[in-house]
Amino acid sequence: MDRSHRFAVLQFCAHDIRDERLNVGLAIISENKIDIRLSDRLDKLKSISAAINLDYLRDSLRSLVELDSHVVSSGIVSHVERLSMLGELGPVKTTAGGTFQASTKYAYEESVANLLKSLVDPEPRPAFLKFKRSRLVGEIKSAFLGQRVLAKKGEGLEDHRVVTNLKIAEGLAADFVLKNGAMHIIETVDAATEESSARKLVSDIAVSALVLEQSRMNFGINNTRSKIVFDISSSLDRLAAPSLMAAEHQGAELFNWASDEDRKRLIESVTNLAIPYEDKRRKNSSVIHTSRQSRFRLN
Repeated sequence: MDRSHRFAVLQFCAHDIRDERLNVGLAIISENKIDIRLSDRLDKLKSISAAINLDYLRDSLRSLVELDSHVVSSGIVSHVERLSMLGELGPVKTTAGGTFQASTKYAYEESVANLLKSLVDPEPRPAFLKFKRSRLVGEIKSAFLGQRVLAKKGEGLEDHRVVTNLKIAEGLAADFVLKNGAMHIIETVDAATEESSARKLVSDIAVSALVLEQSRMNFGINNTRSKIVFDISSSLDRLAAPSLMAAEHQGAELFNWASDEDRKRLIESVTNLAIPYEDKRRKNSSVIHTSRQSRFRLN
């Protein structure tokens, strides 16, 4: 059977005149004791005052347990009065709070953790997309640029050219994406130098596989064509093989950038699907040539 637990949010108020407050923890109140839970991020209080001694504040907040015990032993049992008295001690104030239901110790701890996350702890910083800036990415970009199929600034998937760093999910971006009939997702793994670490190699392959899997979820298995382009040093070949084989088993087509045949196959496969933009140099050359011919004939 669920048991009801009362709680209040503990607020730190450094300046009565400014009335600046920040939530620092929870007070869960039972009949004869109080459970104090503090945020792991009390450093946020430095935004109010750089003079705050956080260790002293933590000790002061934890001492509320003993103070509440004295209040209860004096005959005050009303949770409202107990909270009111605790709120009069020092810079810590209490809110009206609320209740939650929990029938087990696990459910209790889970509820407290959720309350701390939603009411007390700072909101986490949004995940930022991490774009790859490697030699391999640069060379592939140059190859697509040379074929006039790399999307220009302001162009998107509907232009049917190769878009770079396309967001697939929160914190995940595909290296190259081309939309033409299906979604062609190209991921890269660059570990060509002898300084490349084994840990980074395995991590890069895992992230690439995650991007490809998320792409299949987003666009559908039958509408997604996955490719992994890799350039790996000979010393890491054996380590990379199982991970690459696993990615291939999941439907990814593999291209070894160090292989002239694979490189040509990749570029041709993408170029044949994309819509190249007009080559202005060729156009201008053609116009000049035609103009010269016209003048010659007129003369």
